[in-house]
Amino acid sequence: NLEAYLASPLKARVNFCLITLGVHVGKGMEGIPKPSPADVKADWARYVDEYIGLMREPAYQRVLGDRPLLYLMGPDTFSVSLGDPPAGKGVTVDHLREAITLLRERAMKAGVGNPYIVGMNSGGIWAAVYVDQAGLDAVSAYRGAFGSTKEGTPYAKLWPNVREKFLGSPCGMGDNPKRQVVVPLMSGASHMPRHEARPKSFGAQHYLEPLPGEFKAHVLAGMDWVAKHPENCAANSVLIYAWNEHSEGGRICPTMGTAPEYVPNTRLLDELGQAIRQWRPAAPAKPPPR
Repeated sequence: NLEAYLASPLKARVNFCLITLGVHVGKGMEGIPKPSPADVKADWARYVDEYIGLMREPAYQRVLGDRPLLYLMGPDTFSVSLGDPPAGKGVTVDHLREAITLLRERAMKAGVGNPYIVGMNSGGIWAAVYVDQAGLDAVSAYRGAFGSTKEGTPYAKLWPNVREKFLGSPCGMGDNPKRQVVVPLMSGASHMPRHEARPKSFGAQHYLEPLPGEFKAHVLAGMDWVAKHPENCAANSVLIYAWNEHSEGGRICPTMGTAPEYVPNTRLLDELGQAIRQWRPAAPAKPPPR
């Protein structure tokens, strides 16, 4: 957890940043079972102060020089809880924009820099509204299982589907070629354990496990895409799902292996390390001839 990381003498070896879940803001406030927009705004101000404290950490991840990186999960539901109307045609995001402005102004006044804020949902979001209009910097996806099927889609098809169904769609930059993105990558996508336990809550669509070498190829392809599209990837970043979402099929974290030896299975972590060590920047894509 975060507390253990911050207490570790090794934390300088791995930077960190925050993913804040907007729907949680205002929840759990003592004596307020159903928070009003005013309650949510007050709780957000408290969160902002906490975020700024963490952004002071030397190991906090920064991009574009000195901008602390922060992911906002569920900007649509957060916007509604702040008092904006639900997503739809002609929706306004005035209250969300005010919340983002508050974070920026307090962070810069505190001297931690102007946060680089990335909006995302599990898959696609109303990017044109919640990124462009609310003043966020970029869009990404937390768990983009694009193209998954009940039969199980081969993992090798995941990157082509991310490229087509996210990066090339209105959720990414399909309706705005100038939009900034943090490319979403995935070590896997299968919540079959959850489906088997709660079939009404979790569908059967999933990806098959990556074959040896496929996760490495996936990471290399994503980093290549970033290098080839600097105009859309100013933060020079990718987001990989996930360290330990074991029940949803996204895990880089080593597992305990099989009986009787229980030798830890580190394959995905090893492939990630290989990709990072071996990757070399590709030349940016050339514009089409006039």
